[in-house]
Amino acid sequence: MSNMNEKDYELTNIIEHAYKVSRNELDYYVTDFLSLAYQLRIEDVVKKLKLNIKYFNNGERKVGCIFKEDIQDVVSPIQVYKINTFFSFKHSEVMGSLLGLGIKRSVLGNIYCNENDIEFEILDSIEKFVLDNFCKIGSKTIEITKLNRPIKEKEKLTKEIIVSSLRLDSLVSSVFKVSRDEAKSRIANKEVEYNFSIPSRVDLKVVPPCYVSTRGKGKVFVKSVLRYTRSDRIVLECEIF
Repeated sequence: MSNMNEKDYELTNIIEHAYKVSRNELDYYVTDFLSLAYQLRIEDVVKKLKLNIKYFNNGERKVGCIFKEDIQDVVSPIQVYKINTFFSFKHSEVMGSLLGLGIKRSVLGNIYCNENDIEFEILDSIEKFVLDNFCKIGSKTIEITKLNRPIKEKEKLTKEIIVSSLRLDSLVSSVFKVSRDEAKSRIANKEVEYNFSIPSRVDLKVVPPCYVSTRGKGKVFVKSVLRYTRSDRIVLECEIF
């Protein structure tokens, strides 16, 4: 009996479709919403197969189109809705209510919450279901309105962070403001992820662009090396989540 979980199956299914595109069995393939981890994995596969991928939206969760030669007439499957309410809801409350309808996470995209200004993305395949069933968040009754524009995006906090080296423990220490010893301990205790995988070495060399997260501390996207200081310390451009 297979021990493949649902997430493994979803990723394998996307990769199988990418191979079909490479063998000209499909002109293109449009994915569901992809997490950052999936984006990295799929972009790697696409590159190895000498294919292309373009995204229909911005934000953390993206829908991609995998193709060999440019396809001009592929329509975005993303629909954006606004929640009409005088109440203020947290991101987790909106997502929990939508997933509570029984839909999969892969058909639900980004959610923008700023007090009672709330928007969310879904795939058009579940649009009618959501319209018919999404009428409450918790005990509060809501209405939703379709928007003919992209979802609002949260402002990204971009910072320059100085590190002594590109070792993982050095970066974790500088980015998350913990001691070098604590950074090493967190890595050893599997509390740190590098590009969504658990690293086995504290001295792993970080290669931008990449994602680094620490349990309970947050996540950072290391975009690039900007420059070196006179003392040979490294200035990184980072997006803080």
